[in-house]
Order: sequence, then C-alpha cells, then structure tokens
Amino acid sequence: MRQTAITCCVMSALLAGQASGLLAAERTATPFALPRDPSTPVVTMTFVDGRSADAVVVEELMIFADGRVTAAAEPGSRARVSAQLSPSEWLKIQRILFVDNDLLGCQTEPIEDSIAALRRQRQRPQPGPDAAMTVFTVQGDQMKHAVRCHALGLTATQLPDQPEVQRLFACQQCLQNVVHVVRAGGYEQIHRTLESVNTRLARQHPGCGRLSSADLHLVDRHPDGTRYLQFCRMPCPENALQNGGVDLPTDERFLMVSVYERPGQPLEISIVGDTTDP
Repeated sequence: MRQTAITCCVMSALLAGQASGLLAAERTATPFALPRDPSTPVVTMTFVDGRSADAVVVEELMIFADGRVTAAAEPGSRARVSAQLSPSEWLKIQRILFVDNDLLGCQTEPIEDSIAALRRQRQRPQPGPDAAMTVFTVQGDQMKHAVRCHALGLTATQLPDQPEVQRLFACQQCLQNVVHVVRAGGYEQIHRTLESVNTRLARQHPGCGRLSSADLHLVDRHPDGTRYLQFCRMPCPENALQNGGVDLPTDERFLMVSVYERPGQPLEISIVGDTTDP
C-alpha cells in the first residue's frame, strides 16, 4: 500500500511538472529566456529621424516581459501612453515576430548588401537621406539582438521578393498596429468600439465579415478628447489582380471604416468600400 502511495505521489509530481512546462510553453513563443528584470523591454521598435542633423531617436514602442506596453503618444512625440497586453495578445505578437518572420534571423549587414545589389540591378532609386531608419531591438535574459533598415516601407514596396525585407516589414506592421491600439486606449477599448462597428457592418452589409484590432491602421487624437480611428481591410494583392478583384468573396474585398469617438457622444461610423453582393 505504501509503495502504491509513493508511486502515485511520484507520478503526480511528474504530471504536474509536465503540465507546468506546457503552461510555460504556451505563455511564450520566444526562442530565448525573457529578462528577469521586469523593467527591461523585450522588444523595442525605434525610428531614427533622418531629417535631423542630431539623429532624433524616437522609441515608437516598447513591450516588456509581462506584456506592459509603452508607445509614443503621437508620431515623433516623446510623450508616452501605455497599455497592458493580455497573455494571448502578447503570445500572438511573439509568434508573428519570432516564429512567422524569424526576426532574430535577420542581420543588418547582409540585408543592406542585398538591398544595394538589387537596387543597382533593377535601377531602383535610393531613398532620400531624410527617410527614417527603423531599428528593432530584442533583449532576453542573456542575449541582445538589433537589426535596422533604412526607409523600410519604401524598400518593401520596391523589393517585394526580398524575403528579409518583407519579414522586417511584417514585423513593423505588427508592432505599428500595437502602437495604434495603445493610442486608441488599449485592446479592451478597441474591442468595445469594434462591437458597435461589427454590429453596424452585419446590419448594413451582411457577409462583409468582422473587423478586428489587427485592422486598425490609423489613430488621430484631438485636444478636446476626440479620437478618429480608421479600420482598413485590403485584399491580398494576388487576389486583387484577378479580374479587378470583383470576384472576391465579400469578406476579402477592400473595406474602410472610419470612427469618431467624441466625449459623451455616440460613435460616428462611416463605411467605405466594395460591400456589394457578388
């Protein structure tokens, strides 16, 4: 009887350890140990403004190990706004950065050499000296990685088949979306706004599909507390080229929704796009 009890205790401990390991694996998708110091940012996206002789550095976004986020309150501003990511939101961002786009596998010098060679070969113009430099910095418990790209958006447009540039651009788009959400009041606020937006869409344009926080592309804050939000869904370029995109399913067509949030007033929602039935 005693041996059976001991065996049960050992098995329980092993199963508990396995469950703990699984839970830990579900909480992070980083290929490195997160910093022990909660004040150390895990991911930082910085824009270095090329228009200034002093190379003005603006930390557009910082995400900490516990999911805390700080972002520039406005483009180029040193004022900060903050929010808290849920574990699932933080995990999704980690997967986009480190699994889907292998941010740690991107190295500045080889990327710059490839960009220069492709521009010469295809006679693409160099970006102007005033174009911003995007810098990604990743910091773990015992590691630090940084990668940069000049005029990343322009370069991604010029070189759609350069894989590292496209991966970096996807990382920038992901993190810029987080910035927009933070400026709009955080994920809970955006989810409340989207409840009204998606209800309007379902009523006026059935089959159009629901928008999500990932579709938030622009936030403009006014001194009186008014916020202008723009949600946008673009068709996949390959699909859009087929017959002008008219044969696309309704939930894959171009859609733009503008929202004005005014203090003490109902939301003002306007819908633009190809929402007609096929």
